[in-house]
Amino acid sequence: MHKKTPITSLRQKFIYGFVITLWMALGAFFFQYIMGIKPCPLCLFQRNIALLTSLIFLVALIHNPKHWTRRLYAFMTLTSSLVGMVFSARHTWLHAQVDPHTSDCGGPGLDLLMDRLPTTVFIERVFNGKIDCIDTVTTFLQLPLPAWIFLLYTFLFVYSGLILIRNR
Repeated sequence: MHKKTPITSLRQKFIYGFVITLWMALGAFFFQYIMGIKPCPLCLFQRNIALLTSLIFLVALIHNPKHWTRRLYAFMTLTSSLVGMVFSARHTWLHAQVDPHTSDCGGPGLDLLMDRLPTTVFIERVFNGKIDCIDTVTTFLQLPLPAWIFLLYTFLFVYSGLILIRNR
């Protein structure tokens, strides 16, 4: 009879990372499709980064890496978490700085700009809030959702950093 081997602590770390990032992405889908809140371009970027990070954690979980590949996966999740932190920090800052009653929500739509602008210009425009309409600021415990996402990405950054530097 085969003995079932317990899940290693490293695999548990990848499971936890996968669950957290999947929860972040599913939360974004919940707000869009159940609550009816239309996501802004920065929200979409943050959601896609969460999905990418979730995919990295899932692949690492399935692969069950040893030695240096564990560090490679941790570095990839560390990097994607850092990018998510940057976008969510910018989003939080925009919400704090811009008056939603005077923000300009006009202009061409996101799809049109994505089709017509080079990728770098498109990302710059989204990051600068030029096509971001912040009519709806959803809060939880008196913090806007981008601030919560920033806190989650910060946690994931530290978490991935610990996986990167620890031996086991």
